[in-house]
Amino acid sequence: MPARIMYAMYPLMKTINEQRRELGIEPVSDRHERTRNVLFLANTFFGFEVAQPLSPMYREVGPIMSDKYPDLDTPLHEFLSTHEKTVYISFGSRAYLSPKNNGIILQSILESINAKIFDGAIWSFGQTTLDDFPSTIILPTSNSVVNVSQILHAHPHIRVTKGLSQQFATLNHSHTRVF
Repeated sequence: MPARIMYAMYPLMKTINEQRRELGIEPVSDRHERTRNVLFLANTFFGFEVAQPLSPMYREVGPIMSDKYPDLDTPLHEFLSTHEKTVYISFGSRAYLSPKNNGIILQSILESINAKIFDGAIWSFGQTTLDDFPSTIILPTSNSVVNVSQILHAHPHIRVTKGLSQQFATLNHSHTRVF
């Protein structure tokens, strides 16, 4: 992944260095040298990010949160209103799970719904697509093979949403029991 990022960023960095030359500023090729005297403000929780070496100019200032968040749209509001014990699953936009792990999570959701532990599930996909799932999963309690696409698109007790726009409204709803 870092090689792809470096490859994608190369044209931009080349342009910036050309602009530096035009302004009489020495171009910089070492990324550490380029950011040595730059103040970084990170909107995050301390301890939430993966440990990494940080510049002394790095300061965590978060969480910086909005005063207002979008309300639930009608379909999601109706879903939560009719499912009193809902589990909400969201890994954010930076998480990547293998198809096998996505299948295990979906299998666990279905087993929990079938066992009446939960009566509904909302899974908010950040970057996840249907390609990130196995085509079928096996439910051990019934030993049945289930088509994943049908579950994600048509199961009456599972809703899939794209993005994180309604996360706060979903978490604030009284029927969201587990996150």
